[in-house]
Amino acid sequence: MSRQVNRDLFYKLTSDLSDERVQSAIALITELNELAVEENAKEWEYVLGRLVRGLASSNKSARLGFSLCLTEVAAAALEKGLIGSANEYLERLEGALPVDKVKNGKEERGQLFGRMFGLQAMLNEPLFSRVFVTADGQIQQDFALLFMQRLVQLALMKAWLRQPCLFTLYQVIERLAPRATDAEFLRAVLTLLDEHSLTHTSEGLAVYLFLQNQCPETKRLLEETKIFDSLALVKRWKGDNPLAKGNAKALASVLKDDALTEGDGSKQKGVWTPRLHFVWDLLLPLLVTEKALPDSHAHVSKKRKTGKKTKSVESGMLSFAEFWQVVVDESFFSEKASSERKYLGILIMEKAVNCVPSSVVQEIFSKNALRTLINQSSETTRHLHKLSVNFLKTVVTVCEMDAAKLVPVLSAIWFGPNGTINFDKLTKSKTADSLVTAKSLTATELAHFVILLLQQLEDEDTDMPKIKFILDTLLHIVRAHKWKAHSSWTNPLLLALVRYSFFSAPNHLAQKSEEITTLSRERLFSVLGELIPLSKHDMDAPSWAYAALELLLEEKEKQPLAVQLDAELETVTSHALEILQKIIQKSAKAPNENPQLFGLELLLAVSILQVHAGDVDSASTLEELTSFYESAAQGADNGLVGITEILLSLVAQKKSMLRKLTLVVWESFIDKVGRDELDLLLNTLSARENKAGFAQLFEGADEYEELSSDEAGTDNENHSSQSGQESSDESSEQEENYSDEDVAKIDKEATSALAHALRLPDNIVDEDGNVGFEEMDDEEEEEESMDDEAMMQLDGQLSEIFKRRKDALNKIPTGNQRKIEAKESRDSVIAFKHRVVDMLEIYCRNVERSVNKNKKLSVTMSANMLSMTEPMVKAIQQTVDRPLAEKISKLLKNNICKMKPAAYKDFSNEISKESVLSSLESVHSAILSPKPGQFPQIFFSACSSTSLFLSKVLIAMKDDPSTSEQLIDMYSTTMKHWNASGKFGPNFFIDFINWLASKKSKN
Repeated sequence: MSRQVNRDLFYKLTSDLSDERVQSAIALITELNELAVEENAKEWEYVLGRLVRGLASSNKSARLGFSLCLTEVAAAALEKGLIGSANEYLERLEGALPVDKVKNGKEERGQLFGRMFGLQAMLNEPLFSRVFVTADGQIQQDFALLFMQRLVQLALMKAWLRQPCLFTLYQVIERLAPRATDAEFLRAVLTLLDEHSLTHTSEGLAVYLFLQNQCPETKRLLEETKIFDSLALVKRWKGDNPLAKGNAKALASVLKDDALTEGDGSKQKGVWTPRLHFVWDLLLPLLVTEKALPDSHAHVSKKRKTGKKTKSVESGMLSFAEFWQVVVDESFFSEKASSERKYLGILIMEKAVNCVPSSVVQEIFSKNALRTLINQSSETTRHLHKLSVNFLKTVVTVCEMDAAKLVPVLSAIWFGPNGTINFDKLTKSKTADSLVTAKSLTATELAHFVILLLQQLEDEDTDMPKIKFILDTLLHIVRAHKWKAHSSWTNPLLLALVRYSFFSAPNHLAQKSEEITTLSRERLFSVLGELIPLSKHDMDAPSWAYAALELLLEEKEKQPLAVQLDAELETVTSHALEILQKIIQKSAKAPNENPQLFGLELLLAVSILQVHAGDVDSASTLEELTSFYESAAQGADNGLVGITEILLSLVAQKKSMLRKLTLVVWESFIDKVGRDELDLLLNTLSARENKAGFAQLFEGADEYEELSSDEAGTDNENHSSQSGQESSDESSEQEENYSDEDVAKIDKEATSALAHALRLPDNIVDEDGNVGFEEMDDEEEEEESMDDEAMMQLDGQLSEIFKRRKDALNKIPTGNQRKIEAKESRDSVIAFKHRVVDMLEIYCRNVERSVNKNKKLSVTMSANMLSMTEPMVKAIQQTVDRPLAEKISKLLKNNICKMKPAAYKDFSNEISKESVLSSLESVHSAILSPKPGQFPQIFFSACSSTSLFLSKVLIAMKDDPSTSEQLIDMYSTTMKHWNASGKFGPNFFIDFINWLASKKSKN
């Protein structure tokens, strides 16, 4: 009795869910195998026919499901004898899917695709091994040739069938080729391609590349049998090898799909698809393995580029550079190329940058390709903008994974024949910047990178913008990779900067020598500013500043300085160098034991560099440092006030390097810092943030201390919003007064000079500069007549007088100039205070480390920490800079006020209770001030924390009722004033009460 399979399974084969398709295919095959062919032949025929017809469905999922199931059913039918042979399967396929009786294009498309899927089903196991391979493992050549002919015929029917069908053809050849034992199979394949004019197509190229290069068996057969000599091919590659020289233009034509294919007497062209042809996966790797690749950093040595021929040139094979220029750059990226072709070109670039080695990766960025990339990525409205941006991101990703490609890529996009240093600006991306900062760069790659830049620096064609770009990039490299600092790349970098900073520029840059010197010095000190902080982690080795100084001294022996030092400076620097050598020797004998020596080494090395850079003031610093060292070497304990003053003078300068140097040196001396040094720092915080404060800190001008009420009003504009407009008016009036006084003085001097030139009496000009004509005697009115020579001389004198008057008037600062100067002064003072607070923070961290290490706070440190509270509270009140106020407040709360008050219990004899009480009273007085400053909330919060901390210290020093009563009385008095006129909130008192309650509960 005949049975049938579940018909619902056919429906499930069309499911969009792959798991459901697989499960239904398994169920269908299982049910079918349970049916005997003899009794259920019709059911087998039905299933086989329905699966074949289902391949013509327009549903993609249906084609996948039916194709999957068809392979197993066809294999079973062959095994059970339902299908006599593989040839019969092909006949059934064509019979079930006829194309001569279709009614419309859609139906024809379905039938043709069904045939293609039916053929592709034969490539799956177990059907493939049954129909293509004999029992002894040989190729079924008759059927294989028939199958390939059917595929080619199908491919030539419609343009949109060509690529998928010919890809299937390639898959067949790829799987059968390793089984080829004689030349017959190869002869049949090559003849088939030639007969249908497929040799010069992308698929034909792929077949040739595979047979000649990828498959060892066919490669050997082709070499041994010389098949090409016996084949009368209509169209062939030059040398019968697509990669041979002379095939570049043919390859370009083929890969652009310009080759025409004849089929049924009509000409066809391939259909454009937004994806790369599979031939590129074969072609690009072969182009770079066919040649003897040069060193991955061939750009380092220009001689190597022309000195030897590569293996590909000698063997007559096409090099990657030649291929890329003709096939890709001039074809896919030509000016006349369509957007579709350029689209594929960018995909080729993306594939190439992934697969080619570092030695040829720069060839990818050719003239037309780079132009297209820049144009498309610069504007969002461009058709290929998104693709171009994605390619640039791919370049960064690839270079991060393979750091060897990074330097060649940067060399190409910056300095190549088609590159530009403005690449990032033109593409509106951060491609080059991301490459420079890539974390995968090793010391070796960084060395190659630096050498590349230095070679460009020495190029005679290098102009000033390029020099600036290179110097900036060198600094960028150091900033990005300073933690990988190694002599292999830092020494060449420092040496180049030293040469351009202190010695004469090369001849081709002589005209810009001064500008280059200034720029190089700035970059040198910026580089040292990045490297110097690293030196503290390795104090047993000479610092980076000393390394730069050594390079300077070595070069000094080879060539003269651009600006020679005078005899006095030479003496000072020579003496400092002697001291520096002694310090280096001592540090080498006992590394890390004396950090103060390391600090002195840094100061001396940098100061000597500064002297050579023309900073004469550094000479006095050198004298102070040498004097300090010599007195310390003799056992004298002079303290660190002198060193602290030097550090403050350095931190006051605008150079970032000096500020960083100051902090590193200060940290090296931090264990020896005492009350005097801290007071020196704290006193600077009281400086006013205006011109007067600037003069007090940096010029030592006492006359600025006494300000007129108007000028004080100008400064108070920053401290009190209530008097802002009034102060502004007074300031403007005062500026006008200053201007009037200056003009009157200049006019008086000019009038006196004119009177003298005209030979008028001395008393004719009064104290105010007015001329008294009425007081002239009659005799004086009778002047002698001047001759022509005297008149000419007088004319010159008058011109000189008026010129001096004009110059003097121009030097009088205008209102805007004064405002700019005032702002610069304020900014300088604020920046200086920031650095001072950084130094105080370093001291506080050192105290914390000492406590953690020794489990105890020393009396000196305890007293020092207490002494910092009052000046810092006042600094918050006085400053006009919020970040500074927040920084000081944070230091107070998180470092000073976090100290354990119990530690002060043991220091009641050394630290007087009266001094702590005085500081506490000062804080209470400050919080009651009618002018809490620009940032009252920060100020009030700092006062509250400081007051509570000092209260806890007092209780810790003497925990008795009288101390508690003193504190309560003080808070009560403050509360009375607060109730009357206080501007702060109740938290000041609530915090104190909560602490008292907590203390009471513990007792």
